[in-house]
Parts: sequence; C-alpha cells; structure tokens
Amino acid sequence: MKLIEKYLSFFVDLSIVVSNKLGAYIEEEYKVRNWSKYACSFDIRDWPVEEEYKKIREKVRKNLKISNETKVFVYGGSLAPWQCVEETIYFFKLLQKNKENIHLLFLTPEVELAKKMLSQSSIDKNDYTTLSVEPNDIKNYFIASDYGFLLRKNNLTNKVASPNKFAEYLTAGIKIIIGENVGEASEIVKNNNLGYLVNVDNLVVPEKLIAEIDCLEHRNVKLYRDIAFKYFNEELFAENLIEKLERVVNK
Repeated sequence: MKLIEKYLSFFVDLSIVVSNKLGAYIEEEYKVRNWSKYACSFDIRDWPVEEEYKKIREKVRKNLKISNETKVFVYGGSLAPWQCVEETIYFFKLLQKNKENIHLLFLTPEVELAKKMLSQSSIDKNDYTTLSVEPNDIKNYFIASDYGFLLRKNNLTNKVASPNKFAEYLTAGIKIIIGENVGEASEIVKNNNLGYLVNVDNLVVPEKLIAEIDCLEHRNVKLYRDIAFKYFNEELFAENLIEKLERVVNK
C-alpha cells in the first residue's frame, strides 16, 4: 500500500488532509508539499446558543431519569474495535471504584450489542443507559453530559486522525477523556486544560480526574466553544481549500 501511495503522490497537485500532523507525514514520507487541511469540522449554526444549554441539559436528564447531581460520562459512536469500546467500559469500571453517583451514557446505533457488552461487564444496570439517537439530536445528549470518552490506540492512523466527535464534545462544553496520541486533539486538550490524557494500553484513572469530579459544577462553555471554533471552523477550511484549488487550476 505504501508503494502505491508513493507512486500516486507523483501525480498529485493538491492533497486534502484532516490534520496538520497528516500533512507533515505526507511531506516527510512522500515529499508532497502542497496540501490543505480540512478537518472533521462542524457548523456552529447547527448548534443551540450557549444560553440554551442549561435548559437542554435539564430536559434530557429528566427524560433519562438522571439527576442533575449525577456526573454523566458519555460515549458516542459505533462499537468498532478501533473505537476502544471495551477499554471505555473498563475505564468507567475503574472510575466506579473511586467515585459514586456517576453514570455511563452509551449512544450507538448498535444498542443490543452495547447492552450485551455492558451487562457482561458487571456494571450495575442502573449505572448505564444505552440509546440510539438521530444524528441531529446527539448534540443535546452531549450537552447533558459532563465528560466525553475518546479513547484510541497509539498507532499511526490515530496519530494523524481528526475525530469528528472531538469537535462535538468541545462544542458541547464537556471535559474530554482522550488517548495520549489522538492527532492534534490530544495536544489541544493538554494545552488548554480541557480534560485528561490516558494511556489506552495501560489504563489508569488520573488522580486529577478523581479529585475534580465533585468540583465540576460550573463549566466554561464559552471557552470550549471558542476553542472548537478556532480549530474546527468549517468556513475557514473551505476558504483555504478554495484558494489553493484556484492556484492549482490557474498555474
């Protein structure tokens, strides 16, 4: 595959990449200099305004019968192995050994399989909820949560990745529990104190997370949304891409 990629790179005028790390990788491996970043992004206009978050949070939690005092840890996505679902469940079990009044919210199209995995995990059925929700509604469930899981293995694919879920978690204003090497996302979390980095191959609950759970009363939603807009602005990506495409066409 690498030989094919290298051969095809000679015929490429412009590469579209999902992260700066991927751009740097193809520069080093294939000497492709002309690339444009178009990360998995979002349109802020599709999201409710910040002032509506509290109302949405209370409504969703009421429907789920989850109290406002309970700390909710959300997972959103398929149950594919690369999503580290088993590791996510295991991490939550570790967390339960240190903290009470926490709840795992599993949002996936594969509800029955998720229920089976969770029932086999020995997590009490009252401590988790599994749901399949429409794509347009998932944002409300993220807003109703406190922490979002984004665990990934330490490999090349993940090192240059840009998970769409990351931008959504940020826009929802929730803390992110993320693998140590998930593209630029891990760096953004670390540099801006937006959550916690964990080693997926040796899962340990960060002491800082345990200490801060009970203190997570006020979330700086504006900070999270501003960072999401800074790094995942769809309009800006599109403008940069169009500019570079015009250069290629007109050269």
